[in-house]
Amino acid sequence: MYKEKNKQQLFAALDLGSNSFHLVIARKTKNRLVFLDRVKIMVRLADGLGKDGSLSLAAQERACEAFEFFEERLRGFPPESVRIVGTNTLRAATNSSEVIAKLEKILGHPIFIINGREEARLVYLGVTGDLPPIYDGRFVVDIGGGSTELIWGSGKKPKKMVSLDMGCVSYSKRFFPKGKITAKHYKKALLAAELELTPVEGRFNDRYPAEALGSSGTIKTIEAVVDGMGVLKDGITLKNIEILSEAMIEAGHVKRLSFDGLKDIRKPVFPGGVAVLHAVLKRISLPPLHASRSALREGVLYEMIGRLNNRDQREITVKQLMQQYAADPHQAELVEKLSLDFFSLLKGKKTYPDDQARRYLRWASSLHEIGLSISHSGYHRHGSYLVENSDLAGFTRHNKKVLSFLILNHRRKIRIPKNSDFRIPWTLLFVLRLACLFLRSRKKTSIPPVELKYLSRKLTVKIDSSWLEEHPLTAAQLEQERAMWRSVDREFDILSQ
Repeated sequence: MYKEKNKQQLFAALDLGSNSFHLVIARKTKNRLVFLDRVKIMVRLADGLGKDGSLSLAAQERACEAFEFFEERLRGFPPESVRIVGTNTLRAATNSSEVIAKLEKILGHPIFIINGREEARLVYLGVTGDLPPIYDGRFVVDIGGGSTELIWGSGKKPKKMVSLDMGCVSYSKRFFPKGKITAKHYKKALLAAELELTPVEGRFNDRYPAEALGSSGTIKTIEAVVDGMGVLKDGITLKNIEILSEAMIEAGHVKRLSFDGLKDIRKPVFPGGVAVLHAVLKRISLPPLHASRSALREGVLYEMIGRLNNRDQREITVKQLMQQYAADPHQAELVEKLSLDFFSLLKGKKTYPDDQARRYLRWASSLHEIGLSISHSGYHRHGSYLVENSDLAGFTRHNKKVLSFLILNHRRKIRIPKNSDFRIPWTLLFVLRLACLFLRSRKKTSIPPVELKYLSRKLTVKIDSSWLEEHPLTAAQLEQERAMWRSVDREFDILSQ
């Protein structure tokens, strides 16, 4: 726990990996981040995935114990200074929502689940954050407990990103049962990893990178082990990893692995990690690979600092989507301004903090018509689908669900998702629907002063009656809103003033 005077200038990122949880704490200076503390706790979350896809109670207990430790370190940190991301195992677990709720209760900060491509983007951002840019190509591989990310970038920007379902925990569990390492077991693991790489290897073999880096604990350990064997030379290569794999097979069991640089706690997941990296080096042409100290958690920190400095990747993504689907920027701007004006006028309990709410309104206003690129009929459904099912750089799974909900319901019938694991943004939907309703003519309209309230499931619009008489179409649409909101157990009232 840090002294009160330092808390406001500290930032923390927590990466909930499938093998280990990583916490990094840094202080922001004028030109860079100064890293003050790094904590790693091996939880082996992926090892707790049962045949039914749920996380075992034992794995949950290990996660909770780690969080109790992190809670002491992060006690008193303001919400905007902490970012927690979940990766492969928390993406895949069927009881993920239950586990996340349990962990959030301990720490008091929200957990955001990111998809594989977003994980890859943040890994690259973390690895390259304090490195000089290389424009001839930089390849980064991150082998986690349940997934492996491959990224090819130029300068500070990732250009090609893939996330594959293979990791040190999942492969060790699958191919090396009870810790046995045989030539047959290893051959099966290597072949499975090569098959995963087959559909994507061409994307990375079309240009030889100037540098190759590995950002995981698996790769750091492999580098230390081959160095201890005296075969490291210029970095990790196909030749020295073949020597390592033969030595593992000769040992025959994880308990008999006695390499310098290999800690006992990593032995159970080591053979799976070696097989995955072996396949990467076999299928993709790379220069000698070196371990990087930085990884996903540093990328999360750089992203968080960037948002505070008005360099939010999500804003870039929204602009790119608008261009890709030829959304009307004029209408988007009108809807954004009016919905934000309405939000400022709104009285009553709000679903999200103001800054977060305004971001959602900006994004929804910008993207609410992207479905028109597919068809006018049901375009709100098309737009919602595009947002929820696209890889959107910077957006978490939660972000996409909220945004998709707003786009789906900005017009016509209001649909509530079954078993939603996010807070329904009723107040945001209220003002967004009103803005779209008043701007249906697609031109700037003179709107009289209004009063808006949302209290105890009751939505109220107070508006000049004479204006409504002069705008019968808008008045009729407001009347229709009564039925729309009634269908979701909300009362919608129009009062004259």
